Amino acid sequence: MKPVANGPHNAQLRYRPEVDGLRGVAVLLVLAFHAWPQCAPAGFIGVDIFFVISGFLISGIIFGELQHGTFSFLHFYIRRVKRIFPALAVVLGFVAILGWSVLLPDEFEQLGKHIAAGAGFVSNIVLWKEAGYFDRAADLKPLLHLWSLGVEEQFYIGWPLLLSVLWKSRRRMRLLLVIVIGSFAANAHRVHRHEAETFYLVATRLWELGIGGLLAHWQYFSRKSAISILMNWSDGISVAGVSLLLAAVLFIDRHRAFPGWWALLPTLGTVLLIAAGERAWVNRHVFGSPPLVFVGLISYPLYLWHWPLLSFQRIVDGRDLLDLTKAQTLAVAFLLALLTYHWVEKPVRSLRSTTRVAAPWAACIIVLAVLGMLGMVQKIQPRSSGAGLDNIMEAAQGEFFPGSHLEKLAGSKGVLERQHAGRATVLFIGDSNIQQYYPRIDRLVSTHPQAAKTVVFASIGGCPPIPDVHGVHRPDCDRLLDKGIDYARRPEVDTVVFGANWIGYFVVDSYYLERDGTKRSLNEGPNVERDAFTGLAMLVDELVRAGKNVTLVLQSPVGPSFEPRGMISRTLVFPSFEQKVPRISTREIREQMLRVDDPLRVIADRTGATIIDPKDWLCQRETCELLSADGIPVYRDEAHLNPIYVRDHVTFLDDLVLDPAPDSIPPGLSR
Repeated sequence: MKPVANGPHNAQLRYRPEVDGLRGVAVLLVLAFHAWPQCAPAGFIGVDIFFVISGFLISGIIFGELQHGTFSFLHFYIRRVKRIFPALAVVLGFVAILGWSVLLPDEFEQLGKHIAAGAGFVSNIVLWKEAGYFDRAADLKPLLHLWSLGVEEQFYIGWPLLLSVLWKSRRRMRLLLVIVIGSFAANAHRVHRHEAETFYLVATRLWELGIGGLLAHWQYFSRKSAISILMNWSDGISVAGVSLLLAAVLFIDRHRAFPGWWALLPTLGTVLLIAAGERAWVNRHVFGSPPLVFVGLISYPLYLWHWPLLSFQRIVDGRDLLDLTKAQTLAVAFLLALLTYHWVEKPVRSLRSTTRVAAPWAACIIVLAVLGMLGMVQKIQPRSSGAGLDNIMEAAQGEFFPGSHLEKLAGSKGVLERQHAGRATVLFIGDSNIQQYYPRIDRLVSTHPQAAKTVVFASIGGCPPIPDVHGVHRPDCDRLLDKGIDYARRPEVDTVVFGANWIGYFVVDSYYLERDGTKRSLNEGPNVERDAFTGLAMLVDELVRAGKNVTLVLQSPVGPSFEPRGMISRTLVFPSFEQKVPRISTREIREQMLRVDDPLRVIADRTGATIIDPKDWLCQRETCELLSADGIPVYRDEAHLNPIYVRDHVTFLDDLVLDPAPDSIPPGLSR
């Protein structure tokens, strides 16, 4: 039996300015978050608003065409090409040219991958695969924002097919509701342990677009009496919708498990505002106001333009842009969006939806995807490849852990890794700041196997080796000390070395101390810092009393100035590359690190542990060393040493790895 539309079908399809106004609010929230995240910490919910609107509008169009028997997959996708491809092609082309001009080889290689992913509408999957501790910072990826476009286009592949299959079923609404609820349930269940996957993938985002589709279905097929009752309550419904959006703005930030349950605030708020219709006062006078409608009309090109402009500025000028620079960059984004809307989008939309119109734009996207892949496999090299920056680039690309010689220990859930089989065992416990010394350790073990101890690493990047300290959304960190300390108690382990980016855990709000059922953020102040280090002191004391030789490796110098790319001066307007080595004061670095160095020294004094301070080697003069005598950068990034430099020059851990037993040291071995 063919469904009958009792609802306001004509109202569904006619232009609704307040929906464009909602789009305007959504894109302004995103822009504010990307430029001033401290002022608009919840701005990323703009994407969730977009998802609901897209699901509502697309579903409404499909229902109307199915009802009249005019739906065609070919025409549907031709319309999508006309809507999406022109502005996207222009922006991707601009990004490719600018990236070739100003990016370094590894940056351009990654940009090529992201251009190909953006053109293929799989950016969300690529970014999910890239997510990890050593992933390049999000603000240094000019096409990061295309993840949401990937989610939408993947939704558009399956959703029309699903609606057409279910069209003649009387249980259509129930089945759609089951799918939407299933997607939401998967999102809520997985967000805490699989945050990146839940954030990026369409399976756990489908419900946000689908809920807009459910609203379209309800409005299209509800009885007129139900619609009339709804319209009588339109003002109250719109106020409820605004309240939910305001609650989302006030209570959501990047530290929430998102999307999860929190995403209900912006999505349900958007649903209520759309459901309230044009009669609602808020929709007529706020969301339907000319300024917001204007921003909504250019919201798609504005969304496409703003992030690459901000990202390239941060890449070239440094991550901390001046507020004036951000404002100027967004002003340029508005101008480019306006020009794209009038000179690209509107002319294409005014043409008939035929393959002849869509084919050239589809061809442009395919060409851009191919160019991106050529850049990804280094068949296209950026201008910087001939600028004499090889040493710096090799440092920035260096990988240091895990090495090919390490083997994972069974039953350790990936925490414990071992190399060699010596008389005794040295156990290294910590995060990536202990892992960074592995290239030197690997060389010692490989070149002097008779003198080397068994080496075991208990390490997870971004996980502090401090008892009762946990990472927000980092359940894997809980395994670090559980497995590491159990192994440390084994009789063959005679040496335990702790190392970490100690200061990093006390300056962000992503880690907390939990004792006696109370959680306190590590950046709350001196009291929680003292309590955290007290727990570490008790652990070290236990190991020392058990006869272990315990060493605490202090904080190595960290900060943006140590980033090898910081030695390269480049410009956007007239692209050029020049190597400059900044001077970093040893005194200032030591003062910055006192906050964590002093408590660790106190622990060593009280327990009998040994202290190793990397700054004694890396900052021997008035300034810290950034280049070795043979021109090798000391650092890989702003927080980790260059693996090549570590392998050849970092010797302060040698005595911990080489067995002091006289008969184990070959003649002539130099320590």
